[in-house]
Amino acid sequence: MSAVLAKETEDFVRQRAKRSLLEHIKLVHDYEPPHHQLQAITILEDLSINRLVIIWPPKYGKTPLVGLDYLGWRIGNNHNHHVIYVSNTATQAYKPSVALRDTIVLNPVYKWLYRIEPDMNKGWSENEWFVKRENIADKDPTLQSCGVHGPLLGATVEEVIFDDIADVENQATAYQREKLIEWIRNVPLSRLVPKQNRVVLICTRWHEEDPAAIF
Repeated sequence: MSAVLAKETEDFVRQRAKRSLLEHIKLVHDYEPPHHQLQAITILEDLSINRLVIIWPPKYGKTPLVGLDYLGWRIGNNHNHHVIYVSNTATQAYKPSVALRDTIVLNPVYKWLYRIEPDMNKGWSENEWFVKRENIADKDPTLQSCGVHGPLLGATVEEVIFDDIADVENQATAYQREKLIEWIRNVPLSRLVPKQNRVVLICTRWHEEDPAAIF
């Protein structure tokens, strides 16, 4: 009886974390999110919202929440998910990519919850990596990361994350702002599959015509 009860308890805990981003964060990272993040967590959980902008000041935890917690939960629930992660620079983009990649292989709670295996043969680098999927012919990375104006080579994805892509330099003139918006539309957004897609922008505002204005 105790073995059956333990199995039922494990299944309950696993399903609760899979359904709830908040429970996922508490369980996987042993962390209670601050109050200001709770509304964002609820909205991130609602996958019917396909365009989402989170505007917070610096040091409010935007990148860990979206780049690590949310994407870990999203990929855990769907091993076939594909994501492009764009930051202001490639170095900035690689940090959450590596943090999430390492969580998948090194965090014992995450491994127990989602049973994801890395696909080392296809790729496991800081800028792009693959997890094992049902369709072995799937050529696109699970996650591909780059900086603004960086290369995105033929990826087809269901989700694009923009993480603080605006800065003082690329918002200084109308020409620079237009150049950034043009790249957003012509490169990352052009990789989205039709209809069933999502775009999340996390940012601090720099100008009334910055990227947040187009969402």
